Amino acid sequence: MSRILVIDDEPVLRITLRYLLEQEGHQVWDAENGRVGVDICRNEHPDLVITDIVMPEQEGVTTFEILREEFPEMPVIAMSGAQAPTTIRTAAESGKLAYVMKPVDTSSLFKLIQSVLKKSPAPVPRRTAPGKSVG
Repeated sequence: MSRILVIDDEPVLRITLRYLLEQEGHQVWDAENGRVGVDICRNEHPDLVITDIVMPEQEGVTTFEILREEFPEMPVIAMSGAQAPTTIRTAAESGKLAYVMKPVDTSSLFKLIQSVLKKSPAPVPRRTAPGKSVG
């Protein structure tokens, strides 16, 4: 199956999504903020990133912008309980990412994950990032 990274500062949601995705056969990493998530992407090159928008340390908008720069083909699904910032709305409208509102309906999210993964080639980093340990 696919390699998926879940980035969310809400531990219950992050761990629940990880568990459910693993039950579907995916290899899953999780991160509590965008900074840790970007480090995981640099080291593991997941097939898909699912990220919250509003988080401490590094918000989802900044995370999305870094991922677009370093991994332009990597699909991203953004989640938020609030209205999406303009950057995210614009990216969603242009097809550069998918967007879902919280609370997340897992059935709909899983359908979206399948759809996004079918459309995307394997992510290839555009530039080499220095190796960093995650933890």
